[in-house]
Amino acid sequence: MEVLFVGLAGGLLIAVLLIYIRNVLYTNIGMNLSTWLIATLAALIQNVTYYSTVGGRGHLLIVPTIMSAGLIAITVLGWRKSTFGQVNRLDIMVFAGTMLCLAVWLIFDGVVANVVLQFALFTSFIPTMRDLRAKKFEDDAFPWGLASFGYIFQLIAVVISIQVLSEDWPRLINPILVGLIGNGLVSWTAFWSKRQTQNK
Repeated sequence: MEVLFVGLAGGLLIAVLLIYIRNVLYTNIGMNLSTWLIATLAALIQNVTYYSTVGGRGHLLIVPTIMSAGLIAITVLGWRKSTFGQVNRLDIMVFAGTMLCLAVWLIFDGVVANVVLQFALFTSFIPTMRDLRAKKFEDDAFPWGLASFGYIFQLIAVVISIQVLSEDWPRLINPILVGLIGNGLVSWTAFWSKRQTQNK
């Protein structure tokens, strides 16, 4: 049953990544450099630490691996297409906070490091939401919302995998905090920002 929900999540997230890649290539979206660099770096490191977090269940690594590959592709394409905006003080502060989280990753074991990385991944959404609210650029709300929806299936798979909640709760942080809440907030902010612009 877990594998079915992982497959559904993986399929939806591949669709999300393809939509976003298309948007980078063919539409006039903007991207925040610190968001994409932090998310890419933290997602890659997460793949190392998430294995111990999910108790060695390899199929629960499918979604993080898909996301890592997609984030790398989108970041490289964004760089080549020059869709990244200017870096400012908040971007530097968020990036510095992420580097602190990565230092924790080097010091502590897999599960503790992975929990800290989830908060680093979550903070990567903040610069993009700030830029969208400030109308520095526009972004398509749909892929972010679809990603949030896709993580519902990953969350179901993770919940099914839990045997002892007091020990396995760290597995829930990625699909809830990063998947549902982070992507959902960016989707809502992109939608709200576009609606505000259209109403002027």
